[in-house]
Amino acid sequence: MTTDTPDDLALVDDAIDVGALVDDEPTAVALVRTEQNTDPAPAGRVDLLPAEFQLPPLVRFVPNPSIKAALDQAVASALAVRVEGEAGIAQADAALGNLRDAMKATEAHFEDPAKLANDEHKRITGTRAEWLRGAIQAAQTLGAALVTEAERLKREALAKAAAEQEALDREARAHAAQEAQLAEAAGAPTAVVEALQEHAATVTAAPVAPVEVGAGLARSTVTKAWKARLHGTAPGAEINPSAEDLTPAQVPHFEALLRAVLEGRTSRGCLAINWSYLDKRAKADKSAMQIPGVEAFQIAGTRAKGGRA
Repeated sequence: MTTDTPDDLALVDDAIDVGALVDDEPTAVALVRTEQNTDPAPAGRVDLLPAEFQLPPLVRFVPNPSIKAALDQAVASALAVRVEGEAGIAQADAALGNLRDAMKATEAHFEDPAKLANDEHKRITGTRAEWLRGAIQAAQTLGAALVTEAERLKREALAKAAAEQEALDREARAHAAQEAQLAEAAGAPTAVVEALQEHAATVTAAPVAPVEVGAGLARSTVTKAWKARLHGTAPGAEINPSAEDLTPAQVPHFEALLRAVLEGRTSRGCLAINWSYLDKRAKADKSAMQIPGVEAFQIAGTRAKGGRA
């Protein structure tokens, strides 16, 4: 075993790219400092984490592999039991107890870090939502105004193009009619004159292309998406409410959808069964549950007896 000299430690210290640490790993590492090398950092150098800095428990948590090994052993022992006769039942009971103990130890090992992670997740996402709330509303408001104005300008451009098209068509028909008159006055054959007159009645000018709306948008684009909702849904209301939250105006249309499904006029995929509600009813009513088409049934299993550690 070799011992680093102060000079060697200084070389290691100097070899660290502080800029890379700041850019790449701002919360995980600090400059290499040891008890043997306690000199202050050179001028212009910044320690990211001082020696006395205490990392949060969640950052310091490392799963204990011995707990996983004990759990794997309990699983293997449980799967190796042959449940035959009273002895087999006793062995299975003991193996299940050991397996539950190993599972409980595993859950306890992860409980605090998981709670810390969950709390931190809620804090971060909550703060993010709070920060973004006003910005999201502003983006929605301004985006809606942009789309409304773009649609208005599009309608205006289409109307202007249609008016220009109509004027050019009239001009083309007038010019064609004049040609027919000149041909008739010049004594052209009747068939030729009639053909020119028919052409004058139907001729149109070259199509007028409306001005493209939104071509000047550099950082936004107008998007559209189709969604489904029940008839009777009020503007701004929830577009996909649950059956329990339907408004009186929506109920008749929901019933029309049900009839269409029952009569085979539309797919059953339009509806979803609320299994959570039915399971709650089965738990409460047991074998007495009376819902057409549905029955309550039991799933057998085992669990630890109360009072055992």
